[in-house]
Amino acid sequence: MSEEVSPQERREGRGRLSSIEMLPEDAGPDIIWALDQLNERRLPQNTILMEFNERLADKGIAPISKSAWSRYSVRKAIEYRKMAESRLMAAELNALFDPQSADEVTKLLIELMKVGLQDVLMSRRQLTTKEFMESARTLQALMSAQKGSTEHRRSVKEQERADAAKLVKDIGTRAGVSKEALEEINRRLMGVE
Repeated sequence: MSEEVSPQERREGRGRLSSIEMLPEDAGPDIIWALDQLNERRLPQNTILMEFNERLADKGIAPISKSAWSRYSVRKAIEYRKMAESRLMAAELNALFDPQSADEVTKLLIELMKVGLQDVLMSRRQLTTKEFMESARTLQALMSAQKGSTEHRRSVKEQERADAAKLVKDIGTRAGVSKEALEEINRRLMGVE
């Protein structure tokens, strides 16, 4: 009796190459043309296939079958949709966060990474050693970025306070403010009570 294997377990490697992926190198520009046409979504899939096969025939290459083309174009459509969704999410995130809130973006990315890892663990799919190490490195890099961002923000605040204290001292000295009053103002600026 054979065990049932999930589609994820079956497709761990690259899988079998499609007839389009096995085309000779000189078909590269034609494949790119076909992919561009699919991505633009102006022409029907069959029209693109006909012209694609004509381009291949001009180079002495055998035509691609409708079924192979259909499988390939569906796979590419899914990839394009995922890329478009990723771009849209990135644009929305950029709109939500200004450069001053880089910490919030980093925190969000860390949480997204944690959720992604949790999804993998909940699916009971075994991570390869390489996938585990890449995930750990990504999480570590995000946490380092958060730490660096926090330290940078702290450094900028300290510099702003020092600049403000110097400005207060210069203006106060010219205005004849007492040394004690200037020290009090600077203590409050620096957050020292």
